[in-house]
Amino acid sequence: MESDEQKDWPYERRNFLGGLVHGGFFQFGAALSQDATVIPAFIFALTGSPLLVGAVAAIKRAGAALPQLIFASFLESRRCKRPYLLGVLYLRSAAWFVLAWVAVTLAPGHPRAAAPLVLALLGLFYVAGGLGELVYSYLIAGTIPPKRRGAFFGVRQFLGGLTGVLAGVVSHRLLASPGDLLQEGYGRLFFLTAIAIAVAGVGFAMMREPTDEETRTVRSLTEYVRESMTRARSSPQFRKLVWLSVGLYSVYLSFPYFVVFARDRLGEPAAHIGLYVGAIAAGDAVSGIGWGFLGDRRGYRLVLIGSAATTLLSTTAAIGAAYWPPLLTVTFGLAGIGLRGADLGVRNYLLEITSAHLVPTCMALKNTLTAPTLAFPLLGGVVVEGLGYLPLFALTGALLGASLLFAFTIPEPRHRHPEVASP
Repeated sequence: MESDEQKDWPYERRNFLGGLVHGGFFQFGAALSQDATVIPAFIFALTGSPLLVGAVAAIKRAGAALPQLIFASFLESRRCKRPYLLGVLYLRSAAWFVLAWVAVTLAPGHPRAAAPLVLALLGLFYVAGGLGELVYSYLIAGTIPPKRRGAFFGVRQFLGGLTGVLAGVVSHRLLASPGDLLQEGYGRLFFLTAIAIAVAGVGFAMMREPTDEETRTVRSLTEYVRESMTRARSSPQFRKLVWLSVGLYSVYLSFPYFVVFARDRLGEPAAHIGLYVGAIAAGDAVSGIGWGFLGDRRGYRLVLIGSAATTLLSTTAAIGAAYWPPLLTVTFGLAGIGLRGADLGVRNYLLEITSAHLVPTCMALKNTLTAPTLAFPLLGGVVVEGLGYLPLFALTGALLGASLLFAFTIPEPRHRHPEVASP
């Protein structure tokens, strides 16, 4: 098998630049309507239900994971996959334009009618994102070498983090402005989100893909899933990565409730949501390059260990914020750092143990096998309503501590051939 150093990496510079353009604009839009702060606060303002806040987080992860195996099976027989990436991106932008309309026209006077429509539109946005992730990961795996991926994702996240800090300033001003919070605040944020995501499509349009010479004939979904499961069972590294992903995802028991805790129990004003958006974005910006540098130089095993430790610290800070509220900003900053490390670590570890043409399949399989964690945000809502916020944060911390210990057992795949390869 040809080594990574010997392999030709077509379109490396072009795709590197295109990915940075996309990342900067998309992260700006995503931060304006951040799913860790703005969306939970919007749902709570609309419905007053902590359980529905958890439902949104569950919809996010379900939408991103559950249809992926079907789409990956479809992609397997397609030589050109990039057009599907552009299609789902503009579908996501359209969802935010409609959400802005709902926030401005329907939500203020008819919140009960608006709530299911908001959930459906968010679900569409997350499903499209999950489908796009498969093609995007395939493009990166085939055009950017492993020891440059950390630099790519790190710089991309740094630029996105800087624009995210700007988004935090914009969010603070809009949510602190006089007038109806749903119309003047959230409605404008959602409209700006739609525009930013649409502009981010320029980056994807710049990117090119090599022809996939290993496409296969169309097979039944049952046959495709059976073969994928066989491949997964034959890979100890893949199995361990799945289990560690489950442990890292336990942070989503608490993460959607950090901002609700701040508003509901500590009485923080809505304008402070902008500060929390900025804290998460700053954590992303600062840590993205650091995690990427560590991964490129020392491998992504250490990134996974570090991200587990940082998310554990974020839940500890959340407990401390009950006694000293300024720790809330630290909580969100650490969460941004930890979640960025987990995303970089899991994604790039998987790319290093997987042949490029199998990336959509293995990415979809990993997300499907971790699907039981979709219930974590809802379970968090049940714990909040039954026991309160602090017991929830303590439970999350215990699970993240166990995940940190397990991360030390993950082998380092660097300098080995992909373990998940064609049969």
